[in-house]
Amino acid sequence: MCAKSLATLTLIYCLLLSAAVSAAALPEKYRFIQDEFPDVEITAIEPSPIPGILQMSVGADLYYVSEDGKYFIAGDIFAMKTKENVTELARAKARGAYLASLDDDAGVTFAAAKELYTVTIFTDVDCTYCRKLHR
Repeated sequence: MCAKSLATLTLIYCLLLSAAVSAAALPEKYRFIQDEFPDVEITAIEPSPIPGILQMSVGADLYYVSEDGKYFIAGDIFAMKTKENVTELARAKARGAYLASLDDDAGVTFAAAKELYTVTIFTDVDCTYCRKLHR
């Protein structure tokens, strides 16, 4: 998937999520974070793997904020022992939930006679590389 397609998909995903969840759904104790970012539609706030740091979802993007509101972190968190990118694991979980919420009729399906796997592809019709892929 090309960068333009990924950006388009991210934008669509953000718009869908921000339409589905409003800032009013945030717990009252985290309302101060929304006040710091008045023009941003925060879709979820939950504890991160690091004590004292909250994971803030803005559509498909994840950010981190200290519980006292003094620090904002844009980046991924890695577990030192396992070397796992825990931010990417959270993103994958959110993507899976989104895909599971889609209606089966929402896309075009090409099924093989002996189906072994399912591949979901998002395409940007204005992207040259995406057009080449589908040729």
